[in-house]
Amino acid sequence: MDPLVPAPPRPRARTPTRTRWQPALALIFSGAALAQAVPQPVPAVGSQADYSGRLMGVACPRWTTLAPSAEGVLTSVCGGYVLESALDHDLNPRRLRDPAGKTLVEFTPHAPALQFPLALGRRWTQRYVGFTAFNNLVWEGETTCEVAAQEPLALALGEVASLRIECEDGWQVGPRSGHNHTTRWYAPALGIVVKEIHARDPARWNFELTRYALAAPAAPNSPALGVPATPTRPPPAAPPAARPPFHPEAPSILDPNEY
Repeated sequence: MDPLVPAPPRPRARTPTRTRWQPALALIFSGAALAQAVPQPVPAVGSQADYSGRLMGVACPRWTTLAPSAEGVLTSVCGGYVLESALDHDLNPRRLRDPAGKTLVEFTPHAPALQFPLALGRRWTQRYVGFTAFNNLVWEGETTCEVAAQEPLALALGEVASLRIECEDGWQVGPRSGHNHTTRWYAPALGIVVKEIHARDPARWNFELTRYALAAPAAPNSPALGVPATPTRPPPAAPPAARPPFHPEAPSILDPNEY
């Protein structure tokens, strides 16, 4: 070829077509990716998260994130179960309802799981009131959490860069009180807690992410392209059940057979 004549450009490699549900591929990251403070994520509407174990005490495997309400409530649904989180309270869970609308678990103002921005060494303390319908129990709690480590976490779907958060939870029911330790791992790349270990009652509260998928691109009849669609709405909330007052013979709040 004449050296004065430029060579023809090489053809570019074709980008694979995105499938209807594409798993999150960027799951293995260097430690440098988490060197700075992690801000509160933007919820991935339409994403699916599969869990083994029990999320908020419920063994339901696949949770789908819906669009936030006008009041700032983020909703995830699974088989009729509805999990509500607060956009203005670090996306922490507030209430879990069953398919009939009954409240199964509730935290007021919200669960003390996360506080953004997250960074290595960050600590926070939060008071709350908790309720579980498993034993119709109400308790007062104060939790202190610390982002204790930045580490890779091996999951069934691959290795995920994570922040390990250690929490010490003090609870009180009438004159009774105690403590429980919880460890959770937050994956900044996914914007969710991917694993949780409850030291006192693992069979009821432990969970681990097994699959994560982003929403498909907008379909031809989706609102994003200007065509109205029927929105997905959770079932209406049922009125709260009457809760009995504390009784001295009530079981310990952290008894695995009752809690």
